[in-house]
Amino acid sequence: MKIANYFHKLFAILLVLLYNCVLMSIKLKACIVDDESLAISSLKIDLSKNCHQVDVIATFQNPKDFTEFIKQNQIDILFLDIEMPEQSGILMLEQLGNFQFDVVFITAYTEYALKAIKIHAYDYLLKPIDTEELKKTVNELCLKRTSLIKNNIHRIALADINGLEIIDIDKIIYCLADKNYTTFFLTDNRKIVVSRNIGEYAKLLNHSKFFRIHQSSIVNLFHVTKITKGTNGSVIMSNGTELKISRANKNDFFESIQKITLM
Repeated sequence: MKIANYFHKLFAILLVLLYNCVLMSIKLKACIVDDESLAISSLKIDLSKNCHQVDVIATFQNPKDFTEFIKQNQIDILFLDIEMPEQSGILMLEQLGNFQFDVVFITAYTEYALKAIKIHAYDYLLKPIDTEELKKTVNELCLKRTSLIKNNIHRIALADINGLEIIDIDKIIYCLADKNYTTFFLTDNRKIVVSRNIGEYAKLLNHSKFFRIHQSSIVNLFHVTKITKGTNGSVIMSNGTELKISRANKNDFFESIQKITLM
C-alpha cells in the first residue's frame, strides 16, 4: 500500500513539473533586417547552431518590407542592421513608434551606440558577431520573456496525496510554509498541502497579484482586507486570518499594495 501511495505521489509531482514546464517554456520569434544577404545568412546559421530558443521566421534586406510585415505579425526579437542604403535601422524604428519587440542592433559601426541606447535597444553587437556575446544576449532575452510569461499565468497545478488539481490563482487567498511543505488556503475554505518549498511558488506566482510578506507566507494582494499598525504590522485576509509582515518586507509590501488600491 505504501509503495502504491509513493508511486501515486511521484506521478502527481511529475505531472506538476510537466505542467509548469509547459507554462515556462519559450520559443522566441525573430526577424533579421540587413541589406547584406551574406550577413543575414551568417547570423541565421549562428542562431541555428548556438541559440535554439530562437526561431527566425523572416528576413529582410529592405527595412520598408519589414515595416509592412510587422503590421500583420508579432515577433519577440528584431536583429537589425543600422547602416543601410534604403533606410537606416534607427530611422525605421523611429517611424514605427511604439514597438513591442526587443531590438538587438547588429552593426560594424561603433558611433551609433548612443543613438541605440536612446531608442531603447536591448543590445548592440558589433560585426563580426562574437558567438558568446550573441548567446549571452539571447539567454538574457529568454529569461526576460520567460519571466513575463510566468508572471501572467492564470492557473497553477498543485499535487497533494490525493492527486493533481489545477486551480485558478485568483482562488488562492494565501500560502503558508511548513519546512518543505506549502499549504494553499483557497476561497472555497479548502486547504491543499503540497510537498514543495514556498520559495518555488514565490518565483512562480504573478508578482502583481501576490507578495511574500514573510519567509513563511505569500498573500494574494486582492484578498487583503485590512492592514494593521504596529512595529511591523500585519494583514487581515478575506477569510479573517491575520498574518504578520516581516520588517524587511514592509516597505516593498506597501508599494505593492498601493499599486492596486487608491491609498
